[in-house]
Amino acid sequence: MASEKKKVVRRIKASTGQSSSVSERKVAVAKAVRESMAKPTETDDTAVNNDARQAVKSTKKQVKEKKASPKKTSDGKSAKAFILFRPFVAFGHYLRDSWCELRKVEWPSRRATWKMTLGVVVFCVFIGVFVLLCDWISQWLIQEVVL
Repeated sequence: MASEKKKVVRRIKASTGQSSSVSERKVAVAKAVRESMAKPTETDDTAVNNDARQAVKSTKKQVKEKKASPKKTSDGKSAKAFILFRPFVAFGHYLRDSWCELRKVEWPSRRATWKMTLGVVVFCVFIGVFVLLCDWISQWLIQEVVL
């Protein structure tokens, strides 16, 4: 993108020449840059699309290979857990995957946690006062106006 901007700027400067004022040249350069940013070239789009397609294909291929190849023991047989142990194996996989996901979490800092806690407390107090006021008003209306 930066190289495209530079090319556009050079082209505009060459076409406007030195006779035009500086402000006119700046306006022309800004307009040309906006136009080039608004209309991406076909080569850029196709390159991005091709890269995305290749990434998706390689990911799908890796997933198929992973599913297709079961674990094998040293004697060449596939290692499947005995039927009674499968729930425990599944639970172990669940724990391992959960731990991996927890390691990826970005936990908030102590200061951010206190700010969020304070926000929740203030909101709860505000809602409590609002409900209390609505209750008092409805009670007054029923006792004084209706009865």
